[in-house]
Parts: sequence; C-alpha cells; structure tokens
Amino acid sequence: MARSMAPPSSPAPCMAPLRLPMPAGRHMPAEPTEPGRPVEPIRSVRLLLLIAALALLQAAAAAIHPADLAVLHNLQRSLTNADVLAWPADTDPCAWPHISCDRAGRVNNMDLKNAGLAGRLPPTFATLDVLEGLSLQNNSLSGPLLGAATRCTTTGRRRAV
Repeated sequence: MARSMAPPSSPAPCMAPLRLPMPAGRHMPAEPTEPGRPVEPIRSVRLLLLIAALALLQAAAAAIHPADLAVLHNLQRSLTNADVLAWPADTDPCAWPHISCDRAGRVNNMDLKNAGLAGRLPPTFATLDVLEGLSLQNNSLSGPLLGAATRCTTTGRRRAV
C-alpha cells in the first residue's frame, strides 16, 4: 500500500538568528571576508616577521669566526693527505665532519682520531682559544700543540692529548 505525501498541516516554525556572546576584545568582521583571506592579517604579518627573525638569528649563529676558519684552512694545507677529512671548501666548517662549534660559531671540538692524517700542525693551531675537546689518536702529526691542548678536557680532567 502506497502512502501519499501530504504537505504538513501547519507551517514550519520561523527560525530566529542565534546570538552568542563574543569574548571581550573580539568582534566579527563588519563584512564577510573573501575565501582564503585571513580575518586577522596582523597575526599573519607577525608570524612572518617572527620566522624571518629566527632565520636571521640562525644564520648569524652559524657563521664561523674568521680566525678559526683561517686555522682550519691552515691545518688542511699543512696535511699531506687532507682529502681524508672530506672538508668541502664551499660550506660552513661548523657543519664539517670531525668539527663542532659553539653557538657563537667558534670551533670547540675536533675529533680527528683514527683519521690516518699525516703532516705538521700549523703554529696557528694553538690559537683555537675556545677549543675544549681534541682527539688526535692514531695519526702521524707533529707540531706545536701547547696552547690548544692545555684548554682541552678528557672525561672531566684537563689533559694534553
């Protein structure tokens, strides 16, 4: 048996707009915004400025100290087999293998143990004045180490390597 759909006997109740209280300091835009357009463009600008500032700080922190860079280049030139280090010429030395830097871009650790290096350490090597860790075991190196080695630590004790 088929039922027939008859219109309702009474009209649907009228819907009134719902008004909710807004938090203090907030308001709805006077006009509807276009799709994809932010309601609060100032927030977007602040976010972009924050990202740009952080990028600049990171770039400034990563720049190596020029004196430390000169020491690393002198070391590389003084070794008879510097290619073993695989230090690319066009990158930041703080990202090189075997080298670590502090936040100021100063070389604070060199782990060159078992690298098979041969040659003479340049006199400028002793000018790495924030060097805290230095590992040179199992290499054939010679040269002055006094300034750099007296600042280095091994397992919490000061010791020349």
